[in-house]
Amino acid sequence: MALSERAIKWLLFTAMFLTVPVLYFMFVIGGFVPLWTILVLTLVAPLSFVHVMLYAPVFYLVSILLAKGLMRMPNSQRTIAFVTICALLIGVTFLPIYGVSHGKPQYQTLYRMTLDLWK
Repeated sequence: MALSERAIKWLLFTAMFLTVPVLYFMFVIGGFVPLWTILVLTLVAPLSFVHVMLYAPVFYLVSILLAKGLMRMPNSQRTIAFVTICALLIGVTFLPIYGVSHGKPQYQTLYRMTLDLWK
């Protein structure tokens, strides 16, 4: 069964929301974190929601463009391309590019950063 354009769009948006590091800065705190962590931070610092308002539409637009591009491919190629994009997004989480702190952040993988958030 082939994925619809709508399903591809929302799956790509969700994958980007969970994995893509975006620049976060709030007064003296800065670094690169995925959008979901900024959404969690809005519970403590409501002004952080400005970042969500800026980045979410960009992710949505990119997911629309990718979904439209994928829908032009034959079904077998579309599946391979979709899985490749998702695998690359998941692969990003294993790179030490996430971190946020006062001053210079210590960059780490998404897994390690998530563990540190819950300490």
